Amino acid sequence: MSLSRIRDLNLAHLPGIILMEQEGRLMRNALHENVRRYFEEKELVDLTLAIVAINAWNRLAIAFRTPAGSYRPDLDR
Repeated sequence: MSLSRIRDLNLAHLPGIILMEQEGRLMRNALHENVRRYFEEKELVDLTLAIVAINAWNRLAIAFRTPAGSYRPDLDR
């Protein structure tokens, strides 16, 4: 499978996870079946956990009004 196809599948999976709660329903069956066709179980779990982690960090940044790009790890020491 090409890298662009993998990217496209990852991008298709992302809103299915993030918008799930907003739409009050589970991920669409067609999207779920399409993604499962190309990814092994562990890959899908890893992808989903990465999406959930990124979404959580984004929500924290929004809640605390953290400007994008303002984090500097070298200044925390």
